[in-house]
Amino acid sequence: MNISSECEHQNKQRELFLRQKELLFTFLEKGAISQAQFEKSFGDLCRKMGFPEECDRKDEQL
Repeated sequence: MNISSECEHQNKQRELFLRQKELLFTFLEKGAISQAQFEKSFGDLCRKMGFPEECDRKDEQL
């Protein structure tokens, strides 16, 4: 993979992560999931998508 396609892949991964994060916040706000479910799902999302530093920023909405 060249540098350009690697950067493109990372950007797409980041965009997908942010959309998933937003969806989890929406579920939490609407009462579709509990705070505990949100924290578990968000932690899993951060680790599986390679953004563990985001776990510390779970309270920051988009």
